[in-house]
Amino acid sequence: MGLVQQPTTAAAAIALARRDAAGLPVLRRWPDFATKPFQRAFNDFAARHEIQGLVLVALERAGPFPEIPADVAADHRSTLLLLRRRAAMWDLERDLVLDRLARAGIIPVLLKGAALRLAAYGDPAERQFGDVDVLVPREDLQRAQDALTAVGYRADHDRTRFLLEHHHHLILRKESGFLVELHWHLEPPDSPFRLDPDRFRRDAVPAPGRPGTFLPSAEHMVLHLATQNVEDGFSLLRRLVDIDRVLATAPAFSWDRLIDDAVGMRVNTPTALSLRLCSVLLGTGLPPAWLPALRVPRPVQAHLALFDPVDLLVGQRSRKRPAVGRLLTLWCIAGGAARLRALRDLQSGEPGWLAHQFAPPGGARTGRGWTLLGLLKTVLFQMAMYLTGGIAWATGRRRAPGFWGATSNGAPPAPETARSRVPRA
Repeated sequence: MGLVQQPTTAAAAIALARRDAAGLPVLRRWPDFATKPFQRAFNDFAARHEIQGLVLVALERAGPFPEIPADVAADHRSTLLLLRRRAAMWDLERDLVLDRLARAGIIPVLLKGAALRLAAYGDPAERQFGDVDVLVPREDLQRAQDALTAVGYRADHDRTRFLLEHHHHLILRKESGFLVELHWHLEPPDSPFRLDPDRFRRDAVPAPGRPGTFLPSAEHMVLHLATQNVEDGFSLLRRLVDIDRVLATAPAFSWDRLIDDAVGMRVNTPTALSLRLCSVLLGTGLPPAWLPALRVPRPVQAHLALFDPVDLLVGQRSRKRPAVGRLLTLWCIAGGAARLRALRDLQSGEPGWLAHQFAPPGGARTGRGWTLLGLLKTVLFQMAMYLTGGIAWATGRRRAPGFWGATSNGAPPAPETARSRVPRA
């Protein structure tokens, strides 16, 4: 189902997530916006895509809450107040974690939500996060763990040895509910992506107005977000908003550096797909010839377009059908040989990187039966994509030019042609 057929609640949330949402006349665009059923669906969509605080702040900045009946506005204010209180608690905990690590002589690099809130957002409620992710050198890991243990954090000792040998971060928990992830790498050891933790640390920059707090460079933030999009099966609008805001707020963003590192770290395909989705859904500006520079082969572009990426993301299809997520992940891997290795690992029954990507709650299912069933579903979904893509081609609705744009030069296509599946706002 394309976005033209999506409920208007999705179109409203996406429009409010854009940077140009200020002053958006919500009731003129969506007359039902003030009704309870619309608000329930609107809030549900925003919560599932983890942009609830973002869209509520956008509404508040427009008035506050203009044109909205008092009872609906009161609900929004109450939700926003809770989100701001939660954000304040996490900010305090983030600062405690950084302070304790600094006292131990460790200067980490903040990652993910904790970093993005400082780098790209003006209101803490716009970007929630549920743990503090920090990147530290592998040799400093034990000292970092000891420093946080002193303030109440505890590791799951039953899994610590396994995580050290086969994973890329340790999870530390407090009884009060706070979590810290101590990263020494950015991807599992068997991941086909090659995000370089040494480069991330070497190129880290001070957080705005916070000397002593370091964040990944804006270019590396985008690359990390692109790999997280793969982990999520491209199912969160929040990731796209993060990329859009990073590009908008970075004081001197280098597209040459982004492209060189994306290709060198083998994350060029998920980066290209992430950027194109940002352009289509959020109006993010991209430079000329950005897609050819990322060296995504045309057959890969065509296969990704067959997923109908806009509907894939908005409808969160990979969450509902793991085969969709597995197949999308395979096409995001750079290089045919690496893609075949991932398929071979999946076929072998070993619970490796690809098997864990979309594991059910409780961990990846192992065993030959589950492996063959998962592989069969993945193959069948690929065949179904060829069938629907062939029908689209035969009827003149070619998906590849429709998603990537006929010129593939970064210029947004016209709404009536290449954006035929973009929500009508």
